[in-house]
Amino acid sequence: MHNVANALAAVCLAEHLGVSFDQMASGLKHFGGVERRFEILGEEGGIRIIDDYAHHPTEIAATLQTAQLIKAQRLVTVFQPHRYSRLEALWKEFKEALQNTDYLIVTDIYAASEDPRAGVDAERFAAELAATADFPVEYVSRKRLKKHLAKLAREGDLLLSLGAGDLRQTMIELAGSYKETLSPS
Repeated sequence: MHNVANALAAVCLAEHLGVSFDQMASGLKHFGGVERRFEILGEEGGIRIIDDYAHHPTEIAATLQTAQLIKAQRLVTVFQPHRYSRLEALWKEFKEALQNTDYLIVTDIYAASEDPRAGVDAERFAAELAATADFPVEYVSRKRLKKHLAKLAREGDLLLSLGAGDLRQTMIELAGSYKETLSPS
């Protein structure tokens, strides 16, 4: 819906500027989306990997709502909190925003130049969420994440990464390794 609203706004602006409808249609046809906004990183063996920059509860809720429209057999979400201060300030809101998934993995906080804060860590966040969630929630360190996801994912899954940190790189590597191991020879 966000993309549709943005496209309509672009069409209105283009019309105001005197751009022909054919030029607008061509531009929209060739627009591939915005990097890191529900970006498909790969699909192999019936496993689709999508990355999104969402790092605020409102963005996360909207992205998970969109992911549910895909109708995957299982939505496996990987969340990397961005900044200790943000997780601390929006702890409850993050827990609420992350409810619309089938399986949640929380990985290490991307500090973004912040120092760690006492009592604010991904493992504790995951444990608190797991205590009340009606779906599996676990903490997996960034170091172990790629290997863990490779074992966890199965045909029909949508693997969705959420966060503004370095999680994207792990997901790109995972998409590449799936391509190597799951593609027919």
